Amino acid sequence: MTNDITKLLKGKATTTKSKTSKVTKPSRKKKPATTIKETPITTTLNKSTKKTVIINDKAFEFEEKMQSSTCKILGTHGLRFQSKLYSEMVKTHKEKFLNSDDTSEPLVKFQIASFDLDDTLIQTKSGFKFGKSADDWKFKYPEIQEKGKLTEWITQAKDCKDEEKTIIPIMVIFTNQGGVTNNHDSNEPKSKSLLKLLTKLQLILDSSPLAEVPTLIYASTKKSKKDSQNGVGSVDELHSSFRKPGIGMFEQLKRDLSDGVGIDGGLIDMEKSFYVGDAAGRKSDFSDSDKKFAENVGLKFYTPEEFFV
Repeated sequence: MTNDITKLLKGKATTTKSKTSKVTKPSRKKKPATTIKETPITTTLNKSTKKTVIINDKAFEFEEKMQSSTCKILGTHGLRFQSKLYSEMVKTHKEKFLNSDDTSEPLVKFQIASFDLDDTLIQTKSGFKFGKSADDWKFKYPEIQEKGKLTEWITQAKDCKDEEKTIIPIMVIFTNQGGVTNNHDSNEPKSKSLLKLLTKLQLILDSSPLAEVPTLIYASTKKSKKDSQNGVGSVDELHSSFRKPGIGMFEQLKRDLSDGVGIDGGLIDMEKSFYVGDAAGRKSDFSDSDKKFAENVGLKFYTPEEFFV
């Protein structure tokens, strides 16, 4: 319709042209500003600390940077987001553990409801395979927000700050983001792909029902060509292990839970935990990375159709 109006305006301008007046071309309409600015809220806590994660009995060191109150950048190989409720839950149960007489055994266990992200929990609103902007997504299944298999689990998870609770359900997302460049030098501008992902994951974390339950999001990222050439950032083996079907993101989850409640090991109830993903090795699937990931870490596996439909 805009093109038709423009043609009419041009025709009108031509017919009214005179010797003493110039034709005034119709001004082009400015494109409306995007509603989502792809720059996450940052804090002054942008210093890095040395961290270690053990994967397949091998220790990997990396630099962890605080990006915001909910996000940490893990070397060049990944990101971690945590919901406000998760932070509050950890504080409650860590204090309980530290004040207990017996610190040899965990006082709580975590039941993990874990999911792949793209084409499992969400899909694009635009219909394109990859999102065009940070807000180009929607939940794929109505059951995620309405009554469904997650309803009872979410109800239980809302009580996670109860000091008497010994079983704590938490929601975890594991997502490969191999197209996202994660620079080593924090003084350099972040890549557009990383800024978009940071904003997108924060929007997802703030949405219902994720905002209402203790939630963690882990994303694997790639190293820039410059960092590879200069030999800086996370080592290649850590990058490979952090990407599904590698077990790196799950081992980082175990490390974070241990740090959170003050005890190492035995914190995940594997019998009652599960993982849902769309890459199951079926004829229509692009790979079997989700199914292999679940097998490698020892979680029950469901396809989205099995779990949600």
